[in-house]
Amino acid sequence: MENQVGLKKGAVNSIWYTAIYGCSLISPGMCIGGIIGYVAGMTGLSLVLAMLLAGLINYLWVVNYANLVQKFPRCGCHYTYIREGLNPSLGFLLGWGVLPVYIFACGAHVIVFGGYFQSLFPQIPFFVIAVLYMVMIAAISIRGIKLTTVIGVVLFSTETLILLALSLTAIGVTWPTWTEIAPQMFWPHSPWTWGTVAIATTVCVYNYIGFASITGLVEESTPSLVSKGMYISVAIVTVVYVIASMGIVLAWPDAGSLAKETEPLVNAGKVFWNKYWPFVTLAVLISTTTCSLACINLGARMMYDMSRDGCLPSWLGKIHPKYQTPWSALVFSAFFYVIAALWIPYIYQIECIVFVMLLAYIGVALANIRVSWDDPSMKNTILNKILPALGIVLSVYLLLQTSKMGLLLGGGWMVFSALFTLYLYIFKRQSLENLDISEM
Repeated sequence: MENQVGLKKGAVNSIWYTAIYGCSLISPGMCIGGIIGYVAGMTGLSLVLAMLLAGLINYLWVVNYANLVQKFPRCGCHYTYIREGLNPSLGFLLGWGVLPVYIFACGAHVIVFGGYFQSLFPQIPFFVIAVLYMVMIAAISIRGIKLTTVIGVVLFSTETLILLALSLTAIGVTWPTWTEIAPQMFWPHSPWTWGTVAIATTVCVYNYIGFASITGLVEESTPSLVSKGMYISVAIVTVVYVIASMGIVLAWPDAGSLAKETEPLVNAGKVFWNKYWPFVTLAVLISTTTCSLACINLGARMMYDMSRDGCLPSWLGKIHPKYQTPWSALVFSAFFYVIAALWIPYIYQIECIVFVMLLAYIGVALANIRVSWDDPSMKNTILNKILPALGIVLSVYLLLQTSKMGLLLGGGWMVFSALFTLYLYIFKRQSLENLDISEM
């Protein structure tokens, strides 16, 4: 039996399938290909430390999702947990506020995909690549979520093998030079560098946010599998990030040179793999594809559900008669992603994403603490109170490290979200109260 958007009950019953699906939502190739030069400009060789810290920090947030997915085993992710644990209006505010993760994330994906595709075919204009890419993403998504998840798992496995092979090649070629500079990757050479590492960690947090999207499988799987899958996926991706980062930086004589690179993975492939460098480009292209498929499907389903309950225009709630997918929201999303890729710089999109995700993490952590006070089955003080509280403290700290542009974009979006929530509360209170993204 399938629900309105084609999700099959009991379709996922393997812990490794669940975990790898979560990894496919994170896709290291796209993230590393997009931000490693920017991060190196702030941290030098300590960018590996920033990647590692971001992974460890995400574990503090995984705890909350892992607890609440078992308490509220429904789709909706941040929205559902904040709605049920705190307040419906606050749930909508932060649920709607997280939409830039799925809107701007795909815009960022288009930028990365277009740049790396042009490294193979420079004669093709970026605009043409962007349009054709999003037509492909929308077409696959309209065919159904099952096809999307299978493609994501296969592509993630492929990109991971390529990235790890490149990194290990780099370490082998530069040995024993690698052993001399490796300590600098995990410990800043100067105490003053810790501040920039903290800022870089804020940016790197974005590289892990896909773990929360695994909760979207809960109605096709079991809460226990989804909970374990989140932990395993973050562990796998952290290892991949660290190993890949340790190898890629070896292609440049210094971090300053790396910071100027716009396509670091391509050039690293040319240094260590010579004529086989296109395989590295392939890893980024397929990595970007998995991220885009994940984001467009999740974002479109959120818009579909909000439309169904009267909080967004009704045309966003149209369902494809054959594939039973929210085709109008998917097409609208694809169009917007192209616009975002053409008009909004990559790093601005990333900083806005991180800002709203940190707010969502704070909301989910507060919901976890609140629910645990009244639930006798959630009496583990460390998992349900101490770790969530640490996650909140770290979220606030990382918010304070966000750049002025990140604060402007993220804060501006949340102000708009608050005004929109207020409008619904005043004029469409029934829609706001009835809205339940978990029913999608």
